[in-house]
Amino acid sequence: DILKSSTSQAGSQQALEMFERAIELDPGFELARKKVAEAHANVYWSSFRTLIGFPQEDADQALDRLFPETFGDDSAAYFLAKATLLRRADRPAEGRAYFDSARVFLEPEVVARPTDARRHAQLGLAYAGLARQEEAKREGRRAIELLPIAEEAYPGAALADNLAHILVLTGDYEAAIDQLAALDRKSTRLNSSHM
Repeated sequence: DILKSSTSQAGSQQALEMFERAIELDPGFELARKKVAEAHANVYWSSFRTLIGFPQEDADQALDRLFPETFGDDSAAYFLAKATLLRRADRPAEGRAYFDSARVFLEPEVVARPTDARRHAQLGLAYAGLARQEEAKREGRRAIELLPIAEEAYPGAALADNLAHILVLTGDYEAAIDQLAALDRKSTRLNSSHM
């Protein structure tokens, strides 16, 4: 599966183009439609396009292709993806409703599984979308405490990147820049130690 074999934005973009072509050839190809939504999610989550903006048409197109089943049983990830795209499509009230749906789903999950770093990261993002700044930062930081880059490089880096996203959403731009700079330094050290 091309989406699973490539974690890069370029790979996700290539997969997106291939699945869109498959839909052009066979509009009833349901698996390709689901994979288009998954590729869109990968493209938008794997880069800062969700933070720095992109044409509204792109957000609207991605929203049209975003399906809950793309995220399997991870309803929170679907709610967060939808909320983020709605914000980027300049539909903040709708985005807020999806951030709140994610919060309602995630709060009991975090209580039930307090060591699940991914759930803390997601809850931090939901809180940030709801302008609950201190709670958002606390959850984002808790996530990277639970799973630091030194322990698990790829998921740890994703959690650190998520914290930067949270900091941007809460308006703490300097801290977001510092977080990304620290992430870059850690990534550079890890890469050089594997050579």
